[in-house]
This record gives sequence, C-alpha cells and structure tokens, in this order.
Amino acid sequence: MEKHNVPSTENLHFQSDFEDDENSGDRYHIQDNYEKQNSSGENNIEFCEKFPKKLNSVAQRPHICNICNKQFTQKSNLTVHYKRHSGLKPFQCDVCSKCFTHGSGLNRHYRIHTGSKPFVCATCGKSFSQRSSLNAHYRLHTGTRPHVCDFCSKSYIRSSQLAVHLRNHTGTRPYECDICKKSFSRKDILKGHMVVHEAK
Repeated sequence: MEKHNVPSTENLHFQSDFEDDENSGDRYHIQDNYEKQNSSGENNIEFCEKFPKKLNSVAQRPHICNICNKQFTQKSNLTVHYKRHSGLKPFQCDVCSKCFTHGSGLNRHYRIHTGSKPFVCATCGKSFSQRSSLNAHYRLHTGTRPHVCDFCSKSYIRSSQLAVHLRNHTGTRPYECDICKKSFSRKDILKGHMVVHEAK
C-alpha cells in the first residue's frame, strides 16, 4: 500500500475541484442517459468505458490518505483530498456564511438554499441535490455494493462507508477532542463525546 505524507498547503497549487463531489474520482461514472431497458424489462445501468466497473481493490486505488485511509485512483485526487484535512475553508456562502474547503462543496451547499435537486432517478423518480447521491441510490435498485473491505470482504455502497469501516481494522482514530485529546474513529462519535464536556 502506498501512503503519502500530508503535503504543505502553503504555496501549493490544487487542481480544479470536482464538478459535483470531491469523491468523484472514486465513484461509478454513470452516463447521462443512466439506464436502458433490455427486452426482459430489467433496468441496466450503462457505465462509461473509461471507468472500471469496480474500484475497490488497493491495486486499482493505490493512493491512500494516511489520516483517514480513504483510497484514490490518482495521486492528484489524494492531493485535493488532503486539502480537506488542512482545515482551510476559503469558500464562503454569501447567504449563511458557512465555509467550505472546496468550491464544489459550496456549489452543492447552495442547493440547500435554492431547493434544487437536478439529479433524478430514472427508475423511481426520486431526485437528489448531488450526482454522487444519485449514483449511490442507483445501487439500491441494482443491489451493487462495489466497495469491498480487503480484510473481511464486507461490502458497501459508498467508498466513504468503506473508509470508516477500515478504521475498525487499522485502529485509525482521526477525530480528536480539543479538550481532553481523546480520539475517535467517526466524527459523529466525537460530537456525542463533546456533550460530556458541555454538561460540565
């Protein structure tokens, strides 16, 4: 497994943000026409030939974040991902002042204010504000769980779910309490822990 040191963000040029999701380098690429029906009436998702149908093996995603164990197909995607861990959030919403690491995150956030859900499931009509959410939703229809743990073979719909699961095997705890320095494997567990300090 190839791991990388966190690069300095000073004077570092980051590549353009992904169109819809900073995880887009890991997700299935589903063509704009999404589904075609075959003669039996079953829905078949059509995948772009540029992308492999499975991106779960370490060989196919050799670039690994040494903070959260998320895996990437390209080193450039990992470099962009490290920006998230840097704590820098230069993109601010002019409606509510919430800040984001990536411009793409701000663009997705704006849809909360506008109510826009431009990504529609061709099977059931459910709509989503993010393309990545639609792609994950399609897997509920197909039963596809492409992200497989190399340790125990447990599979997941989203790569982010696999990244969290991998921490059970590696013992990685990237979320640390600023008050008592206790660390946790998930952000939601840290938030629950903070209630203990707030009660004091």
